[in-house]
Amino acid sequence: MEEIKQKTEAELAQEAIERKILEERRAARRRKEARDAKTKLILEILFLLVVMVGSALYQMHKMAVRSKQKLEQDTLLNATTQQVSQIIDNVRQAYAIYSEEKEFSMERLIELGVIPESIVDDKEAYNLYNGNIVIEPSRPLENIKEAVESPTFKMAYRGLPHDVCVNLAIMNWGDKVEGLMAIAIGDYDGEVDTALEEIDKIYKEEKPIEFIDKYGRKRTLQPRKHFALNVAKPGDAFIPTPFSKGNAEGGCSCPRNVASCSFAWRYAIYAVDKPNRVESEIEKMERLMRERLEQRVKEQEAEQQRLREEELKKRATEAMKREMETQQQTQPQTVKPQAVK
Repeated sequence: MEEIKQKTEAELAQEAIERKILEERRAARRRKEARDAKTKLILEILFLLVVMVGSALYQMHKMAVRSKQKLEQDTLLNATTQQVSQIIDNVRQAYAIYSEEKEFSMERLIELGVIPESIVDDKEAYNLYNGNIVIEPSRPLENIKEAVESPTFKMAYRGLPHDVCVNLAIMNWGDKVEGLMAIAIGDYDGEVDTALEEIDKIYKEEKPIEFIDKYGRKRTLQPRKHFALNVAKPGDAFIPTPFSKGNAEGGCSCPRNVASCSFAWRYAIYAVDKPNRVESEIEKMERLMRERLEQRVKEQEAEQQRLREEELKKRATEAMKREMETQQQTQPQTVKPQAVK
């Protein structure tokens, strides 16, 4: 009995020892799990910090790159506007100095040194965006009342990025007193320059159309004035200079990822729209157009009035005929007496 009791106590002691060891192991495991969780949390926090710092540094780098690009773009744009102004002034001076030459080709302007040598390569001029510069003579500007005539020229910058085209379009390039006649925006596909073509087409006067109407009368139809959404003129009621941001965005039709926009200017050598001048070409064209439109409206009103009067006369005649027929039908017929033989 004593031995059984001792054995039981020994077993209980052994079990107590085992339980103690098991609890110590569990406690050690819990401490290890806590350390691991803490370490994992620290690593996650460090990872997030690294990601946040890296993202911040990347964004700062992108902002620095964008700022640098914006500065470079602004610098390039300012240099371009200065270059354009210089070339325009040089061309106007060349026309004034060599007045016996009515028109100047691009080759002649390069020969005279009008185009800076730094942008000329193999008899071709290039802008700061590596696109061509084209200068061509345009139709002379006339003031009929004072017999004033001025040569004009047009210049196009090709191969421009979309944003540069828009920025140039919303700038103020002067007015009619300073010789500016129009600016145009478009694109250049290697063959057709829409800006350079449209800037002249808007001033082209079509001949009146003469025809015989259905009444045999000789009539004259004045052609409609050509309007272009990509051409702006100083003081114009349709699209004045400078372009609005919306019109510039739509008119600069080249893709944003392809530098194929074209920007054109048209200048007069001598400005004829001065206070002592009676009428400039643009004003003359607008006045003639207004007069033609007013004359056309008067003719249409007169024609409509004549048609209304004819219709009223026709209706009145028909009404009189119907009334006479009605009276004849209602009156009794008289029998003529027969002659006595």
